[in-house]
Amino acid sequence: MVDVHHRGIDLADGVSAPGARVAVQGVADLAMGLAAAGSGALSGVIVGQAGYGALAAAAAVPSCGISLVAVLGKAAPPGQT
Repeated sequence: MVDVHHRGIDLADGVSAPGARVAVQGVADLAMGLAAAGSGALSGVIVGQAGYGALAAAAAVPSCGISLVAVLGKAAPPGQT
């Protein structure tokens, strides 16, 4: 079996009680599922109204922002200036 969770990224890592860990992971999974459903519905509306070019432009804005933050964040590791 392949472990898809990376150490330090799993939301439930900081929860020590086994029952609470399951609840926290369940809420995280629900939030991810709802975000995916909302994104799928919104992308259908965008494509239907404005076409694939508009969908690509709408996706490029947050993607470029996230990429920029990731690149700038690697420039100075935490604790080092």
